[in-house]
Amino acid sequence: MTRWIKIPGPGQFRGEGEWRTLEECCTDENGRFWMDRYESVWKQAQGYLPTCEQETKPKEKTDE
Repeated sequence: MTRWIKIPGPGQFRGEGEWRTLEECCTDENGRFWMDRYESVWKQAQGYLPTCEQETKPKEKTDE
């Protein structure tokens, strides 16, 4: 199962932004994956940002 976190961009608020995998969030600008950050990043995000566990990228909710 893939873990997803919705990361707000500059000027955006919690609940806005782009869905990224936890792996993307734990990879630095040089492409190095930081396994030791994996669980701590997930636990921290769950307390503050929208998160979910599913295989495919979450769909955006629309007002239909």
